[in-house]
Amino acid sequence: MPDTIGMVGLFVAIGGQYLVLFQLYRMMNRLDIELATCPYHRSGQRPPGVVSDE
Repeated sequence: MPDTIGMVGLFVAIGGQYLVLFQLYRMMNRLDIELATCPYHRSGQRPPGVVSDE
């Protein structure tokens, strides 16, 4: 019985890690799309009215 509970816990932990990894992968894809499609990100320029932190 304890072995069964341990195995179930192991599979739940592995499944949880995959859920987190897939969520991070989706966020990275969104960032890549944003960087590829935004004209200001592509050119390195700032939109009008944006003040630099520097």
